[in-house]
Amino acid sequence: MREVSRMRVLIAMIVLSLTACSTATVTKKTTVRTFGVQAPTATSNAYADIPVVLEDRDWRLVQLGSESVMKADKDITLRLSQGRAVGYGGCNQYNGSYKYDGNRFVFARIVASALTCVVTSPQEQQMFKSLQQTRYWQLDRQKQTLRFLDKKQQVLLEYQMVSNKVPVK
Repeated sequence: MREVSRMRVLIAMIVLSLTACSTATVTKKTTVRTFGVQAPTATSNAYADIPVVLEDRDWRLVQLGSESVMKADKDITLRLSQGRAVGYGGCNQYNGSYKYDGNRFVFARIVASALTCVVTSPQEQQMFKSLQQTRYWQLDRQKQTLRFLDKKQQVLLEYQMVSNKVPVK
């Protein structure tokens, strides 16, 4: 019974922390959205071989498909660490998980708070959809950009590194 109470408190704290949206015009809803579940490829340890250059860095979204990113109140971000993906989508904080297997990269579950921002929500929805469709990744070490690709290896998202705890070599 105590475990259930602790879980409820933890869930409530997570939901409350995700409901913050800065200065954009916002309509508050009480639900949390989940954006698809993708089946990762089979592997014994999905996190063991993730290149260190991808993790524990902040990435800023610069390209969404063939379109440039519409500016939000702050950068649209992604941070990968030990199978967890977190970031800001332009209106909502989001988090989820990912799996890596060789050159395959799959986001498994993306959950976001349910705020609606008049200007940035359509772009954010497209970003979440693109994360769901991700199957591959490419890293340009010289430009310090990370691209996520679909199953046809077409660019879905492009991120620029904004913080780098360990130099990219």
